[in-house]
Amino acid sequence: MENDQQSRSLFRFARVISESTSANLVLFVLGTVEGFIFPMPIDESLIALSVINPKRSFRYMTMAVFGSVLGGFIAFGIGHSAWPFVLEKVIEPIGWAGLTVETIEKYQTKGFSILLFSGFMPVPFCLFNYLAGASLNSLNWLDIESYAVALWFSRVIKFLPISLLVYFFGERISPALEKYFSKFLIGFGVLLFVMFVITNWIIF
Repeated sequence: MENDQQSRSLFRFARVISESTSANLVLFVLGTVEGFIFPMPIDESLIALSVINPKRSFRYMTMAVFGSVLGGFIAFGIGHSAWPFVLEKVIEPIGWAGLTVETIEKYQTKGFSILLFSGFMPVPFCLFNYLAGASLNSLNWLDIESYAVALWFSRVIKFLPISLLVYFFGERISPALEKYFSKFLIGFGVLLFVMFVITNWIIF
């Protein structure tokens, strides 16, 4: 019941935003924050706004991608210039130290693939970006160009299927999605988990 209420609240908020000129800015800001601070409901917001305005789904996706890429580069720069501070003041206090050690170990050999499919892993997206910056001078595969390519495609890979689905089928399924939005989000979460399992099987 609580999830249904939260989903309806998100949908009502998305409808209000969609009727203003702020929808693009909201997705851009959410994407930026997700890229360098902490996880944000960017997927849910993108889905809700796209369902309300299916013809704008690619525009919304573009803003989410650009915001997320900008946030990623901000985290990359912070990780490169101030990693000890980030580790002590941010990573350790919120309990991400274990994830950090594990991710660093995997970065050594398969970092590009891990970053490329970071949207389907249960590790906060911003952590990948901090670690990429911190590892800039210590990993053979990593340079600014490789990071930019992997970062860009990781966001497109995650957001494009949402926009494609909603653009072509949104008007038909919009009433059902609005009514059963919480169940749709659960299904979307299950799909992300399946993608995580497949990704880990391919990479590892």
